[in-house]
Amino acid sequence: MDNSNVLNIPNDRFELLYSLAEISEINEDYKRMEIRLLNILTDDSTYKNKALSKALLNTVVSNKKDCFEKFFELYRGNNYFSLKAYSKLSDYYYSIQDYDKAFNFCALNVITSITKIQEVISSRDIIFEFKNIENLLYHVQYYDDIIKWGNDNEIWSSFNLLAKITKELGNIDFTEKLLKVLAQFSPEEYWRKEAVLQLSYLSAE
Repeated sequence: MDNSNVLNIPNDRFELLYSLAEISEINEDYKRMEIRLLNILTDDSTYKNKALSKALLNTVVSNKKDCFEKFFELYRGNNYFSLKAYSKLSDYYYSIQDYDKAFNFCALNVITSITKIQEVISSRDIIFEFKNIENLLYHVQYYDDIIKWGNDNEIWSSFNLLAKITKELGNIDFTEKLLKVLAQFSPEEYWRKEAVLQLSYLSAE
């Protein structure tokens, strides 16, 4: 199987907008960057699904005991060309402390990434089935191309960012559970260490 074809999502029509958004970011013109990234999402059915966005947020802010498990089991997205836009927008909104918007894009990034990872692993391992986020990330370690794809698309960092955002939204239990998973199973050592550091800050508060 040509692994690059499985993981690389054709998005030629968006390359110009991504390039222009990058130029805006370099020039520190963040409002123009925001506009160009949002333009990429014009035809994104996952982003336009407001019921999904509301459900994602409600799942986290409900603070119910099973909200962590539900978040990773129930929700999926498949507009893979949007991943970099989700990532850039969640970083931007987090930096300006707009945590609701940051959560929306970070959550879309995470559930879409999970969908793609699950899809690829299932295509290679016929007995694999999604059990929980821990099990999924555990399996990622056996696929170098998935790890590289995650690095190239800022996927692993988005999981750590989700932990920071859910803390700001007041669900400390969700944050702690996610950080414990990432400290053990994040595919990149840097983000495992960063999760451990976040946990130490959380314990000190």
